Amino acid sequence: MVVFVFTVGLLNLGLGFLFAVALTEPPPWSRFKPAWVRKLPRIKLPWPAHRQPLAPTETPKPHASPDPVPPTLDEAETAPPPPPVGYKLEELPRRWLDALGAEGITPGSFLEAASHVMRLEVSQYREQLITAENRVRASLAAADEAALRQLCDDLIQFNQDWLTKQTEAGAVLKQGTGAHGDHERAAAELEQVLHDQAALIKDCDTTIASLHYRTEIETGCKRVFERLFQLMDQAHSLRDRLNDLLATLLRESAGLASVTTGLQLDHATGLPNRIGVELVFHDWWRDDPQRQRQLSAAVIDIDRFARVNQRLGTRVGDHTVTALARLLSETFRRDRGTDRLIRLSGQSFLVFLGDTGPHQGLTAVERARQSIEATTWDDHGSEFDLTITAGITEVRQQDSLADLLRRLAETLKFAKLAGRNRAALDEGDGPRLLDPPQFSVKGRVIRVGEPA
Repeated sequence: MVVFVFTVGLLNLGLGFLFAVALTEPPPWSRFKPAWVRKLPRIKLPWPAHRQPLAPTETPKPHASPDPVPPTLDEAETAPPPPPVGYKLEELPRRWLDALGAEGITPGSFLEAASHVMRLEVSQYREQLITAENRVRASLAAADEAALRQLCDDLIQFNQDWLTKQTEAGAVLKQGTGAHGDHERAAAELEQVLHDQAALIKDCDTTIASLHYRTEIETGCKRVFERLFQLMDQAHSLRDRLNDLLATLLRESAGLASVTTGLQLDHATGLPNRIGVELVFHDWWRDDPQRQRQLSAAVIDIDRFARVNQRLGTRVGDHTVTALARLLSETFRRDRGTDRLIRLSGQSFLVFLGDTGPHQGLTAVERARQSIEATTWDDHGSEFDLTITAGITEVRQQDSLADLLRRLAETLKFAKLAGRNRAALDEGDGPRLLDPPQFSVKGRVIRVGEPA
């Protein structure tokens, strides 16, 4: 047995020695090859890149056409992704192209096209919601079961129509993922708003389908009201998001110069809208290229305005905003020719106070706030009060409009958290409250829907 183990060990050592010799370059027995074999050209296979032998003293010779070297892992991770296919404008849905053509809109990208179309369609959807809201009020007042049933059927139908349009818009946004440039995040957020709204609509339809009209006319109307107000809030959120996105797209694509008057103005108040504010801001600095003139700005928001909509109806709320816009215009332009009032969103206004420092701006805003506080608003005998909260700041030389709006939003939020019905001022070191000057203002009644 010992002899057998010893013999196996010797054989293993011998085989190991032979393999080691065979791996030398060149093998020692190559000299015993016939002459005709030694004269054949030798083919040398390339080593894999990660096992290429190193020769410190050898200088590689240049090749006329080197083989491409595969990228390293780090290079592969940092390399930009291939460009997406995305939509071309002529590939947009025919319905979209017809709607844009009817408005005289020539979009610069399919994201802009999608935003314009959704802006138009969400306005139509909002009108349908307002009509439904008024019909619910009438059904509740008359305790009309048949009218409520018909309304619910109609509501489900136009909700489904809107969902179809949403799905189409979402598909366009999804198709363009990766092609939106600096607006990828905005497009993704817009897609999320559509998704959230779709979920709310489906929940609304489920609630409506479960109603027992004959036995719960009053509670049924209240449940429909609740869902309608949620849908309205979502529609407003989508509308404001679309206006912000369109304003940004037009500014960054140098498309503001070609914006039609209809796109610059809010139809209800006649004031510049979110797109129009881009032009107002641009024109001010165009006339003052060195940015030497003083300019202050204030954002004004109606406090708890949803209560007016819920109590009296969204249509009355729209008329109230229009009447308030007239009052603000009268207050700011009474003695000043360089102020510009803008409807920033549904219940928010922006005012540029030309050749005005921030403290003077605070005084002007306080006069408006106290005047509105002393006013009684009347809708066909239903009286209600309004208050506003404001944030004021000076426009700095280096400010972009986005910087300014962000700072104003923070200042407004500070004033809201401090109790509403007041104004906060940011002079560069953060928002704070000051003791406002007191004005002698006369109380008056403004009838909603009539000239102030």
